[in-house]
Amino acid sequence: MASKRRNTFHKNEKQESTEINDLALYSSSVSAKNAINRVRNATHHMIKELNLWKINVNAAKSEAILFTPSRKQVDTHIHIRTNRIPFSSSVKYLGVHIDNKLNWNVHTKTTNKLALSKLGRNYCLFRSSEINSKHKLLLYKAIVRPTLTYGCQVWHTVAETHLQKLQITQNKCIRLASGQPIRTNTLELHKRLNIPTLKDFIEKMTDKFKLSLLDHPNVLTRNTHITSKAKWGPTRRNPGARRSTVI
Repeated sequence: MASKRRNTFHKNEKQESTEINDLALYSSSVSAKNAINRVRNATHHMIKELNLWKINVNAAKSEAILFTPSRKQVDTHIHIRTNRIPFSSSVKYLGVHIDNKLNWNVHTKTTNKLALSKLGRNYCLFRSSEINSKHKLLLYKAIVRPTLTYGCQVWHTVAETHLQKLQITQNKCIRLASGQPIRTNTLELHKRLNIPTLKDFIEKMTDKFKLSLLDHPNVLTRNTHITSKAKWGPTRRNPGARRSTVI
């Protein structure tokens, strides 16, 4: 289960306020109820500490999400003061949409829509005959591709069907940038323009990120393992060890 909060700092009891960085509390346990109780207790202690600094937690902007292989409904909930925080099927944290099934369907859909929107706003530049293909490709790399691949180190295990939708958007962009006819083979087009497919680009970004963790000053970060394949829970031979996680 996961809970995300945006905290608001009230200065001198005025109406104006300033938001500080997002804060996430999480817990993992074999029992979903235990994980929820841990986050609930941590939330209670956190609010007490924040109150000492006159920092108010905005319950209206708080969310909770439960990751569990079990289909049973939980009857335990998280509260911020008297406000009950409902469990969501998807939450947005630091720009990444995390769904409770961890299939990244919501994130890829939202990302693809945003990338297409950016392509639409710059369509006249991609179609302009006064801009050469090299500069159009730079435009794609600077504006559209960062949107398509944002946070890919987290969701790089996404299913091929979701990744293919993002790849189609890249195909549209580089075809517009190069001015090649629609019948041009997409793989051949990537080779001509020396542009990697999104799958290859994401793998490269993920490998680079994994190497950066080895020299990280935080011990917990150095011990983080990022695999190339998604591993959700244990094997079926040991169903009792499946864990539920709260963020």
